[in-house]
Amino acid sequence: MAAEPRAYTRLPGRGVRSVAGIRAERCRLWLGRDHLLYVANQGFSEDYRRFYFKDIQAIVVRRTPLWLISNTILGSLLAVLVTLAVLGHVLGWDEAGVVLSAFFAGCVLIPFLVNLAAGPTCAGYLYTAVQTQRIYSMNRLRTTRKVLDRVRPLIEAVQGTLEAQAVRAPADQSAPGILQTPSGPVPLRGAAPARRGRREARAPLKHCHGRFHEILFCFLLLELCHRCVLFFVTAPPMGVIGALIRAGVIACTIGALATQYNSDILEGLRVVVFCTLGYIIVDNILVQILTPFIVLEDPRAAENITQHGLLLATAAPLGSTAQLVLVAFSIAASGSLGFTGLVFLSRFRTSLSAPSSSAAPEPEPAPPVDAQDPAAAPGANLPL
Repeated sequence: MAAEPRAYTRLPGRGVRSVAGIRAERCRLWLGRDHLLYVANQGFSEDYRRFYFKDIQAIVVRRTPLWLISNTILGSLLAVLVTLAVLGHVLGWDEAGVVLSAFFAGCVLIPFLVNLAAGPTCAGYLYTAVQTQRIYSMNRLRTTRKVLDRVRPLIEAVQGTLEAQAVRAPADQSAPGILQTPSGPVPLRGAAPARRGRREARAPLKHCHGRFHEILFCFLLLELCHRCVLFFVTAPPMGVIGALIRAGVIACTIGALATQYNSDILEGLRVVVFCTLGYIIVDNILVQILTPFIVLEDPRAAENITQHGLLLATAAPLGSTAQLVLVAFSIAASGSLGFTGLVFLSRFRTSLSAPSSSAAPEPEPAPPVDAQDPAAAPGANLPL
């Protein structure tokens, strides 16, 4: 007895939908005979959604800056750790610090190479007449192209193909980024996907000037300068200055998260702010883990336990392996986040100041009326 053909074929790519930074669903896309099956796995249950080829109006793919931001952060951290390991070996620093720097550099190198090889990130959306579905498995451009190359011929076999004149948006479209077709309006590639569900009743996106973002990135660069100065100056006032700068970073991060919610801010800026929040959390965790090692490396800790805070503020990075790891991590993270955020903020403000290309052209002035032609003069009697 011949084996029956498989009903579904797994398409390339897999993704994760996160809620508040917590992994919530594992998402995959499967190809059926006349539809696409979107599977979202929550661990003990699965949700299935079918999208028939005849109902699909558009598949919109837009590039996201997550790949660039993550590579910038990981690359900066890797460069700092490798530099510390090489300098420690050449200058004869503590062997434990050199080995620790090399170990962390290897740990950072693995995700950096994996992310670099995976290629640029993207976001995919599938449109039908009644809903818009984010396809989380279409999160890399390379795998997304493979999916589209397999799905496009099947959809065209059911719906037919559009002529070149229909693909180009005519000048009298009712809305920018929308293509009117017999089956309904279809968003063009690059158009912002529409919100659905409860978000449809929300107020329109508010405008964000990015002032909190600008102050946050300046504070991050100040923290970078403060950590670099610690290699040359170690005094109690430096600890006070560092605490004030960190308080400013935390306050501006909260302000940026509040102002960018439901706003028109650039997505790259949103990612940088969330990465800054993650940096603050990870840095505090590292401080709690490495503080005992910093304190025990100083002989004054055994004399008076109340001086632990003073020791942390005055510990020289080159004299303590744990302090060196903390300062190196802070330099790499604050520098990469600060510079990357300023670049995205500059792009965002440039896009706001640039004139809109969709503005209607000004009407051409009417040709001058010949004064010697009485028929062309206003109010002249024309022959019937």
